[in-house]
Amino acid sequence: MAFEKNYGLNGVFFAWHCVICGDIIDPVILLHRISQNADIKIPETDKQILSRIKRYISARQRRRKNKAEMDKKS
Repeated sequence: MAFEKNYGLNGVFFAWHCVICGDIIDPVILLHRISQNADIKIPETDKQILSRIKRYISARQRRRKNKAEMDKKS
């Protein structure tokens, strides 16, 4: 992942860009993914946002690790 400066309709924003698959993750995209996956409302405070982002990233890492372990067993 590379941290990049992007230009959108509403101005400049910074986001993570995967150099392998092209996926772009910025705070808005991440919050929407979190809210859709967990069926929850988008948080309002910075503390709530950071907590949910950390939870989302750790769950995603666990899924990838489990998938890699299953692939090794196959």
